[in-house]
Amino acid sequence: MSEFMQLKIEAPAEYEEELTMLLFLHGAEGVSVDDPGLIAEHLELGDWDASVFDGQEIEVGRVTLTTLMENNEDTAAAIAALSGKLAAYPATQFSYQEQAALDWQEEWKSGFEVKDIGRNLRITPCWLDAADDGRIEVRIDPGQAFGTGDHDTTALVLAMLEDYLVPGSLVFDAGCGTAILAIAALKLGAAQALAVDIDPVCREAVAEHLQLNGIVENQLQLIIGDLISDADLRAECAAFAPQLITANLTAGLLQLLAEPLAEVLMPGGVLLCSGIIRDKREATLAALTAAGWEVVEERGSTEWVALALRRKE
Repeated sequence: MSEFMQLKIEAPAEYEEELTMLLFLHGAEGVSVDDPGLIAEHLELGDWDASVFDGQEIEVGRVTLTTLMENNEDTAAAIAALSGKLAAYPATQFSYQEQAALDWQEEWKSGFEVKDIGRNLRITPCWLDAADDGRIEVRIDPGQAFGTGDHDTTALVLAMLEDYLVPGSLVFDAGCGTAILAIAALKLGAAQALAVDIDPVCREAVAEHLQLNGIVENQLQLIIGDLISDADLRAECAAFAPQLITANLTAGLLQLLAEPLAEVLMPGGVLLCSGIIRDKREATLAALTAAGWEVVEERGSTEWVALALRRKE
């Protein structure tokens, strides 16, 4: 007999709260809620983290509740009781099956692997060791903030860094997340980096990644703030005099940042940006062009577009 029993309820979204409580009342210690409606909302907003669902038809109005319970007599009694009570909820399906014990930490880790990017870069999860073959290694903790190098948008900017970074230059990472782009730039030969993000959770994530990669604190400065609304912050970033900007964000944010980033970059500098869903390419290009940016190069994958740009003289 397996150690656990997985219980699953598929139901109209209006029952989510009641059915979640019902599971807790019958012994569940935690309930996972899968609500496609939330995905649809993120897609409508153009959020980066929902982009993997682009092109798919999202069926809204239903949710799936899942819980894992020990496979014993108490759970058998809970299943019997739930089977009876759920009959009062129309269009609801209840199922259960035995589930073998899993080491969830190891299961999560199995989804990450060493990834070679471009000619010289390598992204390595911190629990793995990679071959010492001369590639420049950036070590990451995928559990910390946004930016692991695993997504196409990050990989596209990392690959472009090799071609556009001038050794000894100053680099500005806008919307830095874990600061993987700034750290890669430093390892590729940048003299110093400035990183800005609006989310305070980045402080811990950036500090950890600096330590993982042997970057000393005076090589990278982190500022928490909003580049769009804070003119003083833009002035501070401009005073840093960056010659290259990396911005792996969303199409919507890049459109809003088209002019603010132009204020920050030194004349003749390069902006490397990604996070542009392909169907938002034209709108993003229009905003960047209107702000005086000129495309030097465009790269992409099936779903994503990355751009290298310079300010028109």
